[in-house]
Amino acid sequence: MPLPTALIALHARLTARLSAELPDTRWFRIAVGTACLLLAICGLTVYVTDPYCRYHKTPALAPIYRDEYRMIPHMLNTWDYDSLVAGTSMCLNFSLADVRRLLHYNKPIKITAKGCRPATHHLFCDMAFKKREIHNILTTIDIPILAKEPGSHFIPLEPFLYSKSLLHECAYLFNADIVFAANIDTIKAHMKGSGLLNPDLMFASDDGRGEVHYGKERALRAMRNIRGGELQWVSDLKRQDPEALTRRMMRAFEECYLSDIQAHPETQFTVFYAPYSYLCWICLLQEDMLDYLLGIKARVTEMLLAQPNVIVFDFQAEVGIATNLNYYKDTSHFSPEINLLILERIAAGQNRCGPGTMAANAETIRAMARQGASEINIKTGSSKAR
Repeated sequence: MPLPTALIALHARLTARLSAELPDTRWFRIAVGTACLLLAICGLTVYVTDPYCRYHKTPALAPIYRDEYRMIPHMLNTWDYDSLVAGTSMCLNFSLADVRRLLHYNKPIKITAKGCRPATHHLFCDMAFKKREIHNILTTIDIPILAKEPGSHFIPLEPFLYSKSLLHECAYLFNADIVFAANIDTIKAHMKGSGLLNPDLMFASDDGRGEVHYGKERALRAMRNIRGGELQWVSDLKRQDPEALTRRMMRAFEECYLSDIQAHPETQFTVFYAPYSYLCWICLLQEDMLDYLLGIKARVTEMLLAQPNVIVFDFQAEVGIATNLNYYKDTSHFSPEINLLILERIAAGQNRCGPGTMAANAETIRAMARQGASEINIKTGSSKAR
């Protein structure tokens, strides 16, 4: 066979082989087009429904105010507000309607979060100050939480929450967890009429539907488990190096709370100490932590009272609240009834701290702890035999 003819034959065979093994390019185009269409539908769905309020204050489908760590960074950009309710889970059950009615905050928004650590509190407040003029902040300071790892957050913060870069816009718009899980949760919430669809109850751990239970047995059961839980780690740190722990806690207060107060003299800060149950004080007494934490509290309070734009309220020495376990679901978390009571008393100027009140309040707390320790077995959660 002449060489040109042989080459032509070889070319024909190779062409036939490739045609048989490679798909028609039109199928590739169809696959790419379908993928782009699905992504466009996904992105458009997330943009319109916007379950975390990244683009709209009021999305097409009213959001469920439950995932505070994802919603707060976005709401601080899209909402109109001039006051903040900040802090830990002790503040979750405040109703913004009550805040407006009793404290006369004009346009409050919640930036409260369960397990909110000092760094998270500072981050949320800093974002708010950069976006709006803030007139009032109501917050609590949980003294034990000052001991958390500096700069840490209870839930790792996703980068797309704090950036408007193209990459992070895509991370939000084309996020399967948002387009499916978050939107499905929102639809379910609408179907059951969840109280968390009400922005006044945003992020509440108890939306008033009777699904959260309180009482003595629940609180005592929580106390039996607390030795290996939320207080044990503070006790361990103190035993290792109490002076280092003190420096760490005071630095957390100064960098994450006091710095905001001093940087914004135009803002009125109302700080309160939440009324833990007396079971919490018993556990701290047993761990030899009570006097230590009361000492840190006294130092923090003294520094707060020195600021002209701060008022401080202390509800921790309220024996009638702390010893009534019907208000509690564990050793520290109380019912919305107590949140309302706190607002009413702040509005009336009751329970206000001054230089002469801290020592008396601390002694009342110690007395509650000693009395409780004499009556309750911390390991079993039962009354001690007389």
